[in-house]
Amino acid sequence: TSPDSARILGRKFPLTLTSYKWIDIDISVRSVSCSVEMSLGDTRGNRIILPYRTWRTLIEKRVHIERFVQSTETSSSLTIHDLNEQLVNLNDQSIIKLTLHDACIYLKPATVLFLYELEHCIE
Repeated sequence: TSPDSARILGRKFPLTLTSYKWIDIDISVRSVSCSVEMSLGDTRGNRIILPYRTWRTLIEKRVHIERFVQSTETSSSLTIHDLNEQLVNLNDQSIIKLTLHDACIYLKPATVLFLYELEHCIE
């Protein structure tokens, strides 16, 4: 939750069986408006707060993103607004590196795809 808003309702959903990675969905109130914030994080303290506009674009471009995360071309990337998705090779595995401003988090392709199953929780 950003410093100028108050969280009134929130829920954390695990993205992995071990709950090492998670998505936090909050309804926050600012002085004149109410908004939904989503943050992706892990137990190491890495966290990205996704603007709702970016989330909507991720939903709209679902087919394109599904193809991207299943690709085998490491070092290819995709940018949606300020969010950069990069396919990297880590320990001989394809991993998706999400970077927003100066924060990043690494997710397995299956974890990125699982985010789409939570679409109804945000809408």
